[in-house]
Amino acid sequence: MLALTLAVTATLGPAAAATIVGTRTALGVLGHWFIGYAAHRWGTQRFVIAGAPESGTNVWLLGVRSFGEGFHNNHHRYPASARMGLRWYELDLGYGVIRVLAALGLARDVLREPIEMR
Repeated sequence: MLALTLAVTATLGPAAAATIVGTRTALGVLGHWFIGYAAHRWGTQRFVIAGAPESGTNVWLLGVRSFGEGFHNNHHRYPASARMGLRWYELDLGYGVIRVLAALGLARDVLREPIEMR
């Protein structure tokens, strides 16, 4: 983000940098909000969590595009798990990044769902 800000400032000036960085931030926040909303409104529920007021849903396309965040029903079932895509077809790119960071020694004690869910 800093590199983008510096590059835009150097080439287009500080007003353009403020506009571009502000727009990027606003779109990121809006996108995060939309995925959270959609993953509580539409999609499939593999797990119904007894006693929970909300169980979330899994929206495959949003799950893939949002690095796993769209697999929200899985997250509600295993909230401490770093892995949100539990099935082979639930591509969780965020968990892939976490595994790379762990392999490089930059992340440790990464929690996953219980073995029976794999």
